[in-house]
Order: sequence, then C-alpha cells, then structure tokens
Amino acid sequence: RIDLIAQYENAALDISGSGPNSWGMVRYALNRAGTNKILFGSDFPIRNPGMYIAGVLFEHLSKTQLEAVFSRNFKNLFR
Repeated sequence: RIDLIAQYENAALDISGSGPNSWGMVRYALNRAGTNKILFGSDFPIRNPGMYIAGVLFEHLSKTQLEAVFSRNFKNLFR
C-alpha cells in the first residue's frame, strides 16, 4: 500500500491499525511515500492513542517530520 500512496498525488496513509509490532514502518513510509503523505491516526476509542504517539516518537524523526505527521499533513488534507 505504501508504494501505491507514493504513486498518487492525492493519496495519503494514516498510521492507525499499526502497533508496537509495526514500529519502524512510520520511518519506512515517510522515506518511501514522502513526508507529506503520512498522517497520525490512533483508532481511538478502540485503542490507546498513547501507544501510537510512542510509536511515532520511537522513530526518532526530525522536527519537520514530526510536525508533518502530527499536524501539517492533516491540515493540508482538509484545507
């Protein structure tokens, strides 16, 4: 799916549905599809959002990448 997201200008991917067993995929997705294509998602109220926040922070992303995933990409999607 990540390769498909990279191919289409108006496609994006959120990280919900992943979990600790998928940590490492956020960085892979950012590198493969582009920083502007990945959105934060938590599956709340089904799952604890803290788990997803920790998963993103685990990736040791740059400040620019964190801002994109947690805020900017969502804002751009709905403008």
